[in-house]
Amino acid sequence: MKKLTLASLFGISLCSISGIAISSTTLPVKSNMGSAEEIFIKRDLLSNLSTAASQSNLYLLPLENTVGEDWTGDFFINDIHGFSLLETMQGQVFSNVELLSPAGNRYRIQGGEITCAGPDCVELSSHVEVSEATAVRTISINRNANILGRWQIKLNGLSTEATNANVLVSYEQGVNLAIWDADQVSLSSQPNRFLFELRVPNSEQEGGQKSAPYSVIKRAEIEALDARAFLFSNTEPAEFTSRGAVDTNAVKPNKLKSKELQEYEVSISPEGEISTTIPKLAAGDYRLEVEFSATVSNGDVIQRTGYYGFPVLGSEAQLTSASRTKVLDENRLSVDIGIEGVADKALLVFYAEIWRDGKPVSTINTITSVHETSIGNSVTVALDSRWFALAETHGQQGFEFRNIRLLDPNTYLLLDSKTDLFVPVSAFPEQESIKASAVEINDEMLLGKNDITVPVNNAQGAQESVNLAANGIMLVHGWCSNTSTWQQWRFNDGPTVEYNSPITSMGRNDFAIELALQSNAAFRDWFSVVAHSQGGQAAVHMQSYYFTGLDNSPAPRPIQTVGTPYQGSLLMDLYVGSGAGMINDIFNIDDCQAQWSLTTASSIPWAIMLPFNSQQRTFYYRTTHGMPSNWWESLQFWRWKCNAGSWIIPGADDGVVSVGEGWLGLGNDMGIMARECHTGGMNFMDQRRDNNRNDIMDEMGRVPASWTQWLDRDDPGGSGDWESRAAHPAVCANPWNFQARRRGTTIPATQTGEIFSTLSANGGLVCRNADQPDGVCFDYEVRFFCP
Repeated sequence: MKKLTLASLFGISLCSISGIAISSTTLPVKSNMGSAEEIFIKRDLLSNLSTAASQSNLYLLPLENTVGEDWTGDFFINDIHGFSLLETMQGQVFSNVELLSPAGNRYRIQGGEITCAGPDCVELSSHVEVSEATAVRTISINRNANILGRWQIKLNGLSTEATNANVLVSYEQGVNLAIWDADQVSLSSQPNRFLFELRVPNSEQEGGQKSAPYSVIKRAEIEALDARAFLFSNTEPAEFTSRGAVDTNAVKPNKLKSKELQEYEVSISPEGEISTTIPKLAAGDYRLEVEFSATVSNGDVIQRTGYYGFPVLGSEAQLTSASRTKVLDENRLSVDIGIEGVADKALLVFYAEIWRDGKPVSTINTITSVHETSIGNSVTVALDSRWFALAETHGQQGFEFRNIRLLDPNTYLLLDSKTDLFVPVSAFPEQESIKASAVEINDEMLLGKNDITVPVNNAQGAQESVNLAANGIMLVHGWCSNTSTWQQWRFNDGPTVEYNSPITSMGRNDFAIELALQSNAAFRDWFSVVAHSQGGQAAVHMQSYYFTGLDNSPAPRPIQTVGTPYQGSLLMDLYVGSGAGMINDIFNIDDCQAQWSLTTASSIPWAIMLPFNSQQRTFYYRTTHGMPSNWWESLQFWRWKCNAGSWIIPGADDGVVSVGEGWLGLGNDMGIMARECHTGGMNFMDQRRDNNRNDIMDEMGRVPASWTQWLDRDDPGGSGDWESRAAHPAVCANPWNFQARRRGTTIPATQTGEIFSTLSANGGLVCRNADQPDGVCFDYEVRFFCP
């Protein structure tokens, strides 16, 4: 039988990347700015990076060879939702499985046949899929049964030559072990501190964001903790700014405790913080495997195995206090900031708050490159002076950058930070002195101009076509995939081009650059994007940081995505964190180059920092596996999952991405479709083959339409602020889209915390003073997208 590959697991095919030549060119970058209120929204979100944790509902149960071919082990069940077992025997399968429940019932399982002896037998189901390459057995208990307590498992039939064995216990909707980097910094110049929490997820929130509410098991509830962290390493230097991919080929398999292995204590402080500290590490790729067992006050024992992969960068990047300014034009000021320890032409993300005389002015979020200036090696950003005017302050005497973050654009690892940096100014653009009432926020203020470029690399041969058409749709595939992702012939309402690169696994920024270069080459005037999986991240990143023809798209939906893990992928967390070992153990698959930019640790900070306007131009679809309609169907559990990956992804999922991971804060949520899976070869329809949705995306990516001006006919006096569609008779009868924001700011209405009786394209905005806790609405302005 044909050996599985990771590509076939995800329903994809691979291209060879050997012998690729890289050439250099340039791309214009955006100078993303926003109103002062954005400062506090972003600051609040970035202050809580525990949301970027890798979470595990798994326990890798080691088995002991007792007598002959018998292997046994104990595990605990603490949640009434039940559990599943996945054998990880790489193509071998135990002929017999025996489970002894806390109530004394003994279950014997052979294939799908189950017998039970004991005083209180309950419904139990089993399903086995076996081939030469893989053996996966899933076992599930009736969720209505009392199954809490210690279970014993005995397996028989493995070859006597086997030296070790284990099973993976997956606790559905149970407690998750969360692991995250305390400082989101992984540099060779400093130690790394990791934090841990036991989280009880709120299952009602699984359709929302990944950081949906959950409760944490507190220090007072933990009576005993037995935990240790094992460090595995691949100490070959990693070039994260070149292609951004984590090389897991040389990382030790998760069960081989070789001389590379180091063990670290996981301790709990009197204040309740559970942590471990890893000393300084050389540049390379590392992973933690955490064995965690906690006894809580009600007597439960919570056992989990956690995985966290992390690259350590050799960067010694450091922003200096040197700066220089010059006037670019009547609106813009250029600022050079000194930097050390970074190679010339390296790309970096620069984010900072802008303050003047203690007043918040704006934020700047841009990609910049290191280059030589009169103050030495520098990064350069461009600021629009009209934000100073809008904040009713002036920058002639200088201003402050606060909370500066310098990030690697592929991994979003923090390379350097500064609390504040004062920038003296000798001359300032003339528009800075205008009155705030004369400032109308426009695209140039939000994005800058397209006359500032950075050097970029691209794979030769990627630009196969030049200006095929004036406009059209760019179809984009995901991680480790190619042009077989989409059925191009289905998108037949106009010109369509498929993204195609000889490199099939690359970091988020590199992917965005390749996409920008190909798209600009294919279409003269403008294009829209339809993307799958990681391709959606690349499209939104491109929209956020680079000027392309996508900015000119008049289509109702410039970016449409399906199955994109905007909050990162738990499967990628486990794939990177286990050195591909655990995933290989379950599926016996070949390694496809892991991509750290798809982990939660990388994706969540990236999603938080996305400019509001690029999110609002994104329309995203999510899908999930089937749902049983009755008790009997629930026992046929394997029929309602997309694939084996669904057993290790908490909550509803498409076999690769959970619905929570697919959430994009200010994007346009197009809903969740059941019985559709991430790719082909799974139990339900391939989400890329939904013909009805593809036809809609084809139409909505092309039909020309345009935004009205920002409209504000009312103020919050009287009963509230009424900006309904009916109140604006010049607006079209059936708008395709709608936006509302606080007047004179970039803050979307949905981010104000106020209650709206109407907020839709057909209805417009209605805010009633009586509905607000403080008794008064903000003043809003609206605009409509009309054909």
